[in-house]
Amino acid sequence: MLKYNTPYYYSDRFKHFLESTVDCTNCCFIDDLIYRETENIDGFKGTLIDFGDKPNMISFISVSNLHKLYKNEEPELRPISFADWLELSMMQKDFWNKNRAEIKVGRFLLQMIGKINDEEIQEFEHIYKSYHSAFNYEMVIVKGEDIIKYYNKDFQDLESSKSVLCDSCMSYSTKTESYAKLHGKESFVDRLQFYALNPNVELLTLRYSGSELIKGRALIWTLSSGRKYIDCPYVDFECDKVLFIKYAKENNYIAYVAQDDLEKTFGDDIPYLEVKSNAEVKKLFGSADPVYIIPHLDTFGYNLYTNKITR
Repeated sequence: MLKYNTPYYYSDRFKHFLESTVDCTNCCFIDDLIYRETENIDGFKGTLIDFGDKPNMISFISVSNLHKLYKNEEPELRPISFADWLELSMMQKDFWNKNRAEIKVGRFLLQMIGKINDEEIQEFEHIYKSYHSAFNYEMVIVKGEDIIKYYNKDFQDLESSKSVLCDSCMSYSTKTESYAKLHGKESFVDRLQFYALNPNVELLTLRYSGSELIKGRALIWTLSSGRKYIDCPYVDFECDKVLFIKYAKENNYIAYVAQDDLEKTFGDDIPYLEVKSNAEVKKLFGSADPVYIIPHLDTFGYNLYTNKITR
């Protein structure tokens, strides 16, 4: 038995993480985590829950430590109840930073919620790590020639040699582009003009705050309806894909769906793009061998006869 009733309390950023993530994942237990705040502790014996120093850790203050702190409080504060003391103490920023312990995300979930399958734990861990990284990230939209710039690996912060950002078939480097031009090969930059010259295309980039190098990117297409669609994210760390889904949700954009899910998501109203309004873009398809200059489109395909990008 606990000597004092002690509720679960979350930091503002931990609450924001849960509330902004609940609709971006299949982890149904996130609702349970949200509702458990302010309930009396049962299972996991910690409160004042926050992000840990490492991206796979959650920090907290144990209930036993709180009881010790209360017992050792200054005499003038001891007469008030434990609940009142804790409420007053939580208003002091320094209180949140002292006497903290950490626990791995998976162990926290098992103690807090109970039985959860490994797949859900792994998905939650990915999202949690991504949100943790987001404290240092910013998302920036670029257009025109800057789209070409950020397909250049020289402007990508690549830490994983097996990431989808590293392996993207549309990426290039200054060295490979120079080699292609010197030997009469296909120009990567020419191929990317389809994006750069198209007024319906933008690029959403993910980068560390203040950095010129990106950690991820996704094309943004303006649909015929006027809504914006964020295409497949290419990221250095797989867990960061969720940041693009959250960006779509927060800005009322349509988030990427794979080809197989298009009809399920859009029904008969499959999204497409008109490009006939831009003569420069149409010229890109006037080559005798257009197959070599048509860029990779993750969700869409290009119809040469109708001048439409469609599924």
